[in-house]
Amino acid sequence: DRLLPFSFSLVGSLGFTTTRSSGSSGSGSGSSRSPCSFACCCQHYNVFLVVVVDSRSTTGKMSQQRLQSRAAASCSSSCISLRHTPHVTVLARSRGVLLVTARVATAPKVVYMPKFLSAEDAAAIRKEASSLQSQLRPELNCIAQGRLGCYLQGGRSSASARVFGSRETAALLSQRLRSPFPLFLSDFPIELRQYPKGAAMPWHKDEQMYASPQWEVIYTIDNSSDSTTEWRDESGKEHSLWTEPNSLLAVQAEGWEHRVLPVRTGSRSILKLAFTSSSIKLPAYSANLGREAYAA
Repeated sequence: DRLLPFSFSLVGSLGFTTTRSSGSSGSGSGSSRSPCSFACCCQHYNVFLVVVVDSRSTTGKMSQQRLQSRAAASCSSSCISLRHTPHVTVLARSRGVLLVTARVATAPKVVYMPKFLSAEDAAAIRKEASSLQSQLRPELNCIAQGRLGCYLQGGRSSASARVFGSRETAALLSQRLRSPFPLFLSDFPIELRQYPKGAAMPWHKDEQMYASPQWEVIYTIDNSSDSTTEWRDESGKEHSLWTEPNSLLAVQAEGWEHRVLPVRTGSRSILKLAFTSSSIKLPAYSANLGREAYAA
């Protein structure tokens, strides 16, 4: 019984806002923003606290597993920045009042999504890429080796820009990438790239070009190669993946190191796009845009 008031006081001292159901007892500050008895104290994305109060004392009759399930469900609906269910741990329980913590694992910096587009959209992009084959040139002033590429013609009117610039695609990526703010297709030019035999890219991190780290999106159009993409997560563990046609690989700028192993057979064609939640550009934007990317 003594732990709970102390915990409420601790939450207040940390600067979080508690939310209580009307008629509930106990100390704390803030006003109820929802009739739900389970409410978040703050909207911190990675680690946050949850205070669960039920004035009808029904929590006393619920199992711990059920309490955790209800608390997690409330967190997902109450925190607008939270797009997946947190792991909830009970800290204290007294007289129908439950104090728990909800901890969300750090969002991954590399996300793979197979079968990303509809058959119709995938065909439109494949047709556009085929029409640009004659424009592919060796890529210059970059760490990639033997890669070919070109900027897409037509700007926002291109088939690729229409597909990836749609609200539906942006909303899907915002959800799948667990972005705390809505993502949208950036104004950095879309690039068509091809990895022929011998092409590769060594270990690297993508430069941050916007105030909020952009997601470098790699959409695989065709892949007959034996090349794989590898990355190291925050624990140092290495992952390897062969990207299938109509798949999307998203890599957050300044996130995890990654590389593309040399192509020994076949080839791989991709689109490279950038999604961001900020329009504020950093110096790296101009530096990347200003480089002579492709041979004349």
